[in-house]
Amino acid sequence: MVTQGNVKHKKGAKKGNKPMSKGKEPMKAKLAPKKDLGNDKCHFCNKLGHYQKDCPKSKAWFEKKGIPYNPETSTK
Repeated sequence: MVTQGNVKHKKGAKKGNKPMSKGKEPMKAKLAPKKDLGNDKCHFCNKLGHYQKDCPKSKAWFEKKGIPYNPETSTK
């Protein structure tokens, strides 16, 4: 028969309530700067200045094939 008695935990075994060290601030995620569209190339028509989701030729191709065009969905 196994009995449950007083179980002693190691000091500091709690997780999550750690005091912050003095003089240090929590790290913040750095946001990447927005890219200039002038350098980006469309992967559908290979023209500069827009992305594939904004490409008028891509939209026309989808409509020609009878596929509902929704640029918000991704294939990955």
